Amino acid sequence: MKPMRIDGYDFKGPYIADKGEIPAINGIALIVSEAGEGAKIIAIHTADDLSTLSSHPDLPKWKENCYHGIIDVYVYEMAPPKRDEVARMMINKRINYLTCQKVEAIVDDW
Repeated sequence: MKPMRIDGYDFKGPYIADKGEIPAINGIALIVSEAGEGAKIIAIHTADDLSTLSSHPDLPKWKENCYHGIIDVYVYEMAPPKRDEVARMMINKRINYLTCQKVEAIVDDW
């Protein structure tokens, strides 16, 4: 295991997404692809049980956007509401680079 430090948080991993390795913890997950000499975060997710990412509906999309289809997942254990606040901050900071991130649409009410 080689941790990934992002915004002052040490994420554990990498776990391979479709191998059932992701721990069943409440927290934040970085969905990562290898990128040459480094790694590229393609999405950030939160869940009460991160092990469910192994069968997430977006898994095919993540594979499509990952080098050789291998999805690395790094996890950080954290409970809501702090978890959601930290994840939102991380997403907003990197929104232009998260190629597989789902974001809420802004709807005008006028």
